[in-house]
Amino acid sequence: MKFLILFSLAAISSNAQCVLTIDEPNKNIIPDSITIYNPNDVDRLPIVTSGIDNFREEFISKLHKQYKLNKNTPHRLYTSFVIERNGTISGVKIGHYGNKSEIVIIAERIIQSIKAKWIPGFIKNYPVRTLYSLPILIRHN
Repeated sequence: MKFLILFSLAAISSNAQCVLTIDEPNKNIIPDSITIYNPNDVDRLPIVTSGIDNFREEFISKLHKQYKLNKNTPHRLYTSFVIERNGTISGVKIGHYGNKSEIVIIAERIIQSIKAKWIPGFIKNYPVRTLYSLPILIRHN
């Protein structure tokens, strides 16, 4: 069995996070409550109950209110966060095409402030912590 373990520092806390990728799933392993699983390794992916499009729209709407976006330039944000076993969000990280730290800080706060309820990922009918990535492209019409 081959395992790949990735460690990264959370942007908000100094706790290390572990993402476990299992190339050959072992049917005898019961998922634990600490490991953060890669989306490819869960049986059911996490989903937001209000719909991912509504989640994106709420994010973009709040971003427009809190950050003055350049109307001539599209913005690409690469978000990743953990969907916890109880459906909450933690470990928010934002990447931005370009180097604009202000938009990254604001975007992290916005993701954390969105109170949408998530259904967690599952492995063998057990809810597990799952890494979730969401690219967001903001264009002005």
